[in-house]
Amino acid sequence: MLAVAVTYDPAIGPASQRFEEGLSKIVVTLMRLFLPLSLLVLAVYVFVIPFRFMEPFHNRDVLMVFNIMLFAVMGLLVGATPAKGDGLSPKQQSTLRAGILALAGLTTLVSLYALAAIAYRTVLGGITMNRLTVIGWNCLNIGLLVALIIRQLRGERPEWAPALHSVFSAGTIGYGIWTLFVIVAIPPLF
Repeated sequence: MLAVAVTYDPAIGPASQRFEEGLSKIVVTLMRLFLPLSLLVLAVYVFVIPFRFMEPFHNRDVLMVFNIMLFAVMGLLVGATPAKGDGLSPKQQSTLRAGILALAGLTTLVSLYALAAIAYRTVLGGITMNRLTVIGWNCLNIGLLVALIIRQLRGERPEWAPALHSVFSAGTIGYGIWTLFVIVAIPPLF
């Protein structure tokens, strides 16, 4: 919020805003620096999962860590995506695109694993408001990640950033609808 407030110029339209300087440039740079670290962490997660497979199925705290991490990764994907293709060489764009695609792929695997764990806990313990909320968030995240991967694999290289923007736009609408559903519709159900 602070980055937007500091860099937003109310005198010009949203499409003409400049996000390549100031605090927003620092935020984008940090997100891109966290990208390789996040890839490493997720690779370790995927490697360790077979050795501790049932841990999130039986331990609620581990499952919560998985779900919090998945939201952080979604934020990282949005933050690392260039607002416009300007300022990045073709090699940088290719490397960034590959990193985002790899992160989305690993995150999809971990998301499916987390969804399986919450579904298992729901079958054993019954549906609760929290479980229904998390199942919805996980399904939404998985759908967005799969859409992101498909759009990147099908799309042209010069159009990779706008393809990500369209997925994130749909995600914003999906998150808004699910949040409204969680606030308005779930409490009367329970």
